Amino acid sequence: MLREDPGFAGGTNWAVDRDQVFQPSLTIFSPLPDGFHSDVMRAELDTHHDELLACYVSAMHDISPVDVTMRITFHVGTSGHIGHTLAITDDTLGNAALNGCVTHAIESYRFPVPSDPAAANVLEALVFSATPPLPPG
Repeated sequence: MLREDPGFAGGTNWAVDRDQVFQPSLTIFSPLPDGFHSDVMRAELDTHHDELLACYVSAMHDISPVDVTMRITFHVGTSGHIGHTLAITDDTLGNAALNGCVTHAIESYRFPVPSDPAAANVLEALVFSATPPLPPG
């Protein structure tokens, strides 16, 4: 069962209940502090956290779970779809299965259309962790 935890850098963290041995979590945040994408796009990605986290869990099935950070960029078209514009620009694992799953998932989402075409270029970071983050304090 996933639950929502406060994230860092304005992100939302979704963590699996702590009674499981493998406790993956996902934090989504915008490296850029302001703009359309830092709130609206992250909120849309947050609605699909289970699907994105499932990509990570599946990729970790055959290897020892490790933390993975990836930065993704894409362009939101006038329909709200991104087509095949998604690129993983920074990836600490380089796992083709994880990258393919994340790409396929996000390319299927429909995003709100920004009123400013310049804001249609999005940069987000996904941080997959093998264990939940420590509570603040």
